[in-house]
Amino acid sequence: MIRLAIPLLFVALEMGTYYLYRRWKSRVEVFLRNQVSSLVSNESSKGRDDEVVAVLRFSRTRVRAVWAFMLVILAFFFTLALVAGLEMPLEPRNDLWERMSALILVMCLCGLGPWLLLVEPVGSARVITKRGILKQSPWTGTSFVPWDGIESIRWIPILDNFFVRSNIGTFAVSPVCENLDKFAQGVIFHVPRSKWTRAEKKLTKALAGPFQP
Repeated sequence: MIRLAIPLLFVALEMGTYYLYRRWKSRVEVFLRNQVSSLVSNESSKGRDDEVVAVLRFSRTRVRAVWAFMLVILAFFFTLALVAGLEMPLEPRNDLWERMSALILVMCLCGLGPWLLLVEPVGSARVITKRGILKQSPWTGTSFVPWDGIESIRWIPILDNFFVRSNIGTFAVSPVCENLDKFAQGVIFHVPRSKWTRAEKKLTKALAGPFQP
């Protein structure tokens, strides 16, 4: 039974992490809805018309692909945990728990690390409105950039993303996001052409929707 402790603890860790992931994902959805509602209502209270045009998020296909990749990694680590548990010598007994503790710690790190792959695809969003872009990021929080606050838009090939530089910072827009055409339309209509000439070819391509870089 001692030999099975490590793989069983690994499975328990993944089940607990999945439960926490589901709760976090639900909170992200609620938070995004509240932010959008607050933005629109604040503009209405100031006598300015604003409405949501589209929400840019990673497509379900892309999220499923990340899930599949993550599960492959977790299956590999589970196999290692199983082999390590079954092959671990039980003698000498005086340092058995020290060896087990070290192995469990390593397996916990290996089991939690792959979940970080889901943070960006699930936790980020770009909300296109008539007045600008609401950015939500799990790393940097939420901020709103009006169209006239955009300083430049570039396509950086090595990173395969649009990068929007504004008066409050820079953020990326992935070409695989749903409703990418609304982002391109908003930029072309509201932002002076001189600010997005370095992304013109990709913005034109984005008018047809998401694309693989």
